Amino acid sequence: ECLLVNRVDDATASRREALALHCQLGDRLAQALDLRALPHIEWYRGAPQAGRPYAQAAIDLLEQLDAPRELAMAYAAMAQLHLLGETSVPAYEWGRKALVLLEGLADAEGLAYALNTVGVAQLRYEDAPEAWAQLERSRDIALAHGFEAHAARAYMNSASMGLVHRRHAKLDAACAQGIAYCEAHDMDMYLCRLHIRHA
Repeated sequence: ECLLVNRVDDATASRREALALHCQLGDRLAQALDLRALPHIEWYRGAPQAGRPYAQAAIDLLEQLDAPRELAMAYAAMAQLHLLGETSVPAYEWGRKALVLLEGLADAEGLAYALNTVGVAQLRYEDAPEAWAQLERSRDIALAHGFEAHAARAYMNSASMGLVHRRHAKLDAACAQGIAYCEAHDMDMYLCRLHIRHA
């Protein structure tokens, strides 16, 4: 909740405290979930590379546990961390790895997350209709199930890719809809970024 209102330092402190407590309790699954969440916080701090060791630690731990859904979400987290690298190929590959598990599980939240990343990864190097379709499917799933952060991220990434590919109608629509959605749901983290892209 701190992250969604742009209190990144508070979000980091809370998650690290949770990780320490789960380590004391010996709850390995909860530790993995904390480790998976920390890269997301680093992403919004503007330090995706700093998040990669956390994501890898989560993956290493989850590969020892029987938790396919959580493993898929850790793959998706690693994919997101590679989106802004020199090439988006690792993001696409990690995202596809997540989707293989998530499609089999029919997990709506995971699909909303991973489809978004895979679509953006492809759109970074080509203006492909199937990639736009993945972004739109991500948004629609998120809206249908009330996954507010995933819906906001879908609007933001649609706006970003509309800007990259000079698809101004997509950009305007994503900003108008996304700004209204984020204002209605107090999603300050995404709201400011949508205003920047619209400007």
